[in-house]
Amino acid sequence: MTPLFEVTWKGQPIDPVVAAFHIVSQAMNTADGGHVLLQDPEGLIAPQVKAGDALSIRWGYQEDAALTRIFHGVARDVQASGLQILVDLIDWQTLLQARGRAITRTWEHSTPAEIAGDLIAGTGLALAAQAPELTIDRFPVHGLTPKEALLQLVQWVKRETGTALRFFVRDGQLVLDEPDHAQAAVHAIETGVNLIDQRPGWLGLLEVETLVASVLHSQVVTIDGARFFVEEAQYRWQAGGRLVLQVAPCATN
Repeated sequence: MTPLFEVTWKGQPIDPVVAAFHIVSQAMNTADGGHVLLQDPEGLIAPQVKAGDALSIRWGYQEDAALTRIFHGVARDVQASGLQILVDLIDWQTLLQARGRAITRTWEHSTPAEIAGDLIAGTGLALAAQAPELTIDRFPVHGLTPKEALLQLVQWVKRETGTALRFFVRDGQLVLDEPDHAQAAVHAIETGVNLIDQRPGWLGLLEVETLVASVLHSQVVTIDGARFFVEEAQYRWQAGGRLVLQVAPCATN
């Protein structure tokens, strides 16, 4: 099995000038981010990369039918250092954070999904919501960005119903849903096979390091047969790939 990656800039493949990348992807209402390090001695591509340009990263194995997209967003900042250029990244949740999209409005007798759909109107994102079918009598928003209003919305739902909704952007959609611990596992990590290391993670989670794998946050993996929910995935590539996961035991174990 041969691991590989594909990086596209404004739809153009730029793999030959990519020296390394590190992507952090969380299921905690935060945007995916990270960086790509470009090394382009001939100056054919890297000097043209500008803040706001679209970038996409996929990885997997040469034998895979298709690579898994692990990042889709834009360059937030571009810094040159000698022959190398560091491109700071943020995913399309950036569309929800612009102050120019600040919202002042009051919803009445609306569901969480209806409010979320209105909040992302005009961003180009579709809504994929599995939210409680409840009616919010009154939901006022005063001068908040769509992301700030979404945070207010999930906090309201948590306070009133105990349902812990999360939101993130994936494949052109704003996903608004509860963690699904009952879903089928997408990958098996096993001692002596593909488990590189495991250690205590943040906030009581387990940190697991493994090889390149098609795993995204909010999915389920197995570790030596036990089921775990992926709270965070870090994708690291430098002369080879490593996947570092922050996981919690599934409630359905």
